[in-house]
Amino acid sequence: MSVYITEDTYQIMKELGRRIQKERLCQSITPQELSLIAGVSLKKLARLEQGQGANLTNFINVLRALNYIENLDLLVPEAPLRPTEQIDQKAPHERKRATTRQRSVNRRETWKWGDEE
Repeated sequence: MSVYITEDTYQIMKELGRRIQKERLCQSITPQELSLIAGVSLKKLARLEQGQGANLTNFINVLRALNYIENLDLLVPEAPLRPTEQIDQKAPHERKRATTRQRSVNRRETWKWGDEE
């Protein structure tokens, strides 16, 4: 089952709980082991898996115990920088190579067409 925008909060919580339970079973972890690893009581883990709600700390601890913490970036991706923020973050222009010395301004030669004698 997929999570849809039109679903109410309770249905989404049930789906997330089902997915956590499925992942726990796929990794062959008992509820007692997961609650111990995650630092969450067995009762709170059962409520989470049943979709009856849990606080954010317990949810994150369970995801971490299941090695799914990196997936939080997918849940709430970081907002891209606005163009003005990108300009502010750019480092000052750094020189990449040395330039040749320029001729002094005082040493001007008269310009010629090339056909003079």
